[in-house]
Amino acid sequence: MFKRIAFIMAVLLMITGIAYAQPSWTQVPLRTAAQRDAGMMGGEGMEIIRGISYAPSNPNILYLVSDVSQVWKSIDGGPWQMKHNGFLANGGLSLAVHPTDPNIVFVAGTSNNPLDTTTCSMDNGPVVSKCADGIYKTTDGGENWVMVKQTPFYDLRDTAKIGGNNFAFAGANIYAGTHRNGLLKSANGGATWQALTLPENIGTIGREILDVKAHPQDSSIIFIAVNRASPSDPVLYKLTDKLSENGPVMLERIGSGLASLTCNTLEPVPVARAIAINPNNPDIIYVSMGLCSVYKSTDGGITWFQTYIPSITNESIMAIVIDPINSSKIYLLSESKLFISQNRGDTWTQLNTLPYNKNIYTSLAVNRADPNIMFISYANNTNGSIISTCVLKSVNNGQLWISTSLINNNSGPYQGITRIKAHPVSDTTYFAIMDC
Repeated sequence: MFKRIAFIMAVLLMITGIAYAQPSWTQVPLRTAAQRDAGMMGGEGMEIIRGISYAPSNPNILYLVSDVSQVWKSIDGGPWQMKHNGFLANGGLSLAVHPTDPNIVFVAGTSNNPLDTTTCSMDNGPVVSKCADGIYKTTDGGENWVMVKQTPFYDLRDTAKIGGNNFAFAGANIYAGTHRNGLLKSANGGATWQALTLPENIGTIGREILDVKAHPQDSSIIFIAVNRASPSDPVLYKLTDKLSENGPVMLERIGSGLASLTCNTLEPVPVARAIAINPNNPDIIYVSMGLCSVYKSTDGGITWFQTYIPSITNESIMAIVIDPINSSKIYLLSESKLFISQNRGDTWTQLNTLPYNKNIYTSLAVNRADPNIMFISYANNTNGSIISTCVLKSVNNGQLWISTSLINNNSGPYQGITRIKAHPVSDTTYFAIMDC
């Protein structure tokens, strides 16, 4: 379902003639700050784009998933179209497009429930119960969706834990990191899933899997970032899966130095959220450590050191993207800034070109065929409340940004008016609902 932003339109009718004065609009939040803090669904603060991704095999196709308006698709950089037939969850945490088939997409569908231990029950129907949470798959470019695995995905309510992906394609296998059912593996395109037996409660409440990345040159190796509440909990894991060769599944803790970080009092126990691996030299790995900025390894994750990024204070890293053509070039998106490194993260330059300085930027996608084309999603933040969310596009490597929406006003771009109603008493007041 859409998150909708309501406006009151006061139209002053002139006494003479049939001319109208310029209408004015007043924004009306659909959720109070107290309701937001209590975790209530809907209204302001609830529509955030969680993931945006190009199809690896077709750079003209782009998908995104938001927390309450499900899945959208754009072709050739054109208008976004909602693709949600059969998608029962309110929205999703992340999505992944098949490496060679742009019509196959997996989404971690969620109804954005806070953490709890409620058992899924079909008594109330999947649309209104937690049973709508799970892994969704489309094979026709988003026209139709099917839940291929029911499993809860929770709203962790923390921007320091945003930025990862729950899916990784590794050769013929697909891995899915869950919040309650551990690490899942499918060897048949997502038709069935096997839970890998892993220690240390990986993929359970409090130890939710936040990111899964496959080794770019060895499909048996998977890197996993896991949520944690204690400094004694591991940050990252390296999994070697030899089941297809009748071998074992081996799990190794990596990043021991990251576990003891105490760089920011706002996040006393930082977590590894987004992992990025250099495709040409997989020993080079980058990881965002919440409010503790970005760390880099040059030995496959054994040792780590911080990469200095100027002008970031109390901000989470929302995305790390390695340029698909030049692996020495890295893009880094924080909540309010975009940085580029030309030398594998040794130094960074901030691009002071992003508009709408009240925004929280949430995800970044770089075109695989032409890295000059980039998309950034954002949530418009006004007086501490998120009132809208949309997508920006650049065709010159971030030097200039334009909105991909249809309507623009002082509060940022919107997709368009979906419904308008007259006031039941006043003939000069109207209510409009906008989809973004």
